[in-house]
Amino acid sequence: MKRFLLFPFTVVLLLAACGGPAAPTPTAPLPEATAPFPAATPADQTGYPAPTQPALPESYPAAPESAPTLPAGYPGGEVWVVRPAGLQCESPGPYADLKAAVAALEEAGVAVLQPETINLAVCSACGCPTSEHFRVKIDPAGLATALALGWQQE
Repeated sequence: MKRFLLFPFTVVLLLAACGGPAAPTPTAPLPEATAPFPAATPADQTGYPAPTQPALPESYPAAPESAPTLPAGYPGGEVWVVRPAGLQCESPGPYADLKAAVAALEEAGVAVLQPETINLAVCSACGCPTSEHFRVKIDPAGLATALALGWQQE
């Protein structure tokens, strides 16, 4: 008897859940008053209004000519640069050890603050850098010189 009542109940439940037409979607255009942007605003190619610069009060101080730089050795004002000690399956790199790498940087006029050797995870194939890398904390003023010497900013 329970099975006899369960089947019609299930059929009615499925028909109620799946039946009936979906509500119609509105296709009428929005009235002009509810448009997202006013028509008089100049727009770029994407249809968004052009960005505007807010007007500053006359008493507002002028922006500095350039951003201030921190003095050499100031905590947080340093830059770390890194260079692999060599390439796998090839002869060692241009520097035999960390002392030689630091000497080359100092000879080029880069203020070296803290040199160290680290091991990084690298690929295991010929031509990939070795896991041993020279890592040196330098003054930001010497970053361009270090990059020209083949170092990479960390």
